[in-house]
Amino acid sequence: LVGFGLAIMLEMMNTAVRSIEDVPHYIGLEVIGTIPRMRFGKSKPRHRRKGAYVAVADQEQIDACIVTQHDPKSPISEAYRTLRTNFQFATMRQKPHTVMITSATPGEGKTTTAVNLAVTMADRGIRVLLIDTDLRRPNVHRVLKMERGAGLADVLRDQAALDTVVRPTRIENLSMVSSGRVPPNPSELIASERMGRLMKGLGEEFDFVVCDAPSVLVVTDPILLATHTDATVLVVAVNWARRETILRAKKHLETANANVAGVVLNGLEATRRHYYYYYYYYDDAPGRRRRRWYHF
Repeated sequence: LVGFGLAIMLEMMNTAVRSIEDVPHYIGLEVIGTIPRMRFGKSKPRHRRKGAYVAVADQEQIDACIVTQHDPKSPISEAYRTLRTNFQFATMRQKPHTVMITSATPGEGKTTTAVNLAVTMADRGIRVLLIDTDLRRPNVHRVLKMERGAGLADVLRDQAALDTVVRPTRIENLSMVSSGRVPPNPSELIASERMGRLMKGLGEEFDFVVCDAPSVLVVTDPILLATHTDATVLVVAVNWARRETILRAKKHLETANANVAGVVLNGLEATRRHYYYYYYYYDDAPGRRRRRWYHF
């Protein structure tokens, strides 16, 4: 009885988001994407149910987190393509040209989500721009294996021209603007009228602009940036931030009248029976045609 009581008490004390149903019930937002927990390695695990596995030949040379390019037939890549489709349906009336990807707290996978969403959009053949608007702890250039160089902060401080910081990536139809050199006043730069004009101009020049922003409860930058973008996507990691923390982030975004398109639930564990998704495809190897089922 004591053990049962302790189990019930611990269950009630755990207020983290643990399932898809928790998001609309407690947070009041719709889930537009579910990304399984990714595991990387050189050898295939015996039990695929332990997570979505991505084969990595050389971790020093391969951008493992850009799974949509590295392993396009994997279930995780399909999950990001589903996110792309759901986002387009969720914003069909607004038809946004600029979107901000953020989270309540650091470590929830917002940069990985932003990069993979940008890649899947570029796969459609449209011109996509990925901007690192995290002027304090930038990561986009590391994921893309590119030098930081001059970027957004330099343009906002009139130390570089816009056309010199927009650089093509190895991915077709995808360009990048890095954060640039870390400025002493990031919030003031993001809130400036120049930033608003810049985002409007880029939204007209490119078909789709993805902004990787800092976490909402860490700095004010994403709240300010929300006033310059057409839509916002909130990344929520399973068993990470508490429900009350995510609700606070949602209220902060509401103060800026942010158009929150929905939530991306990141890091779902395959061991939960509600998250078994099956992907069926044919292996088109010469001389054979096999059917395969993948589950996670």
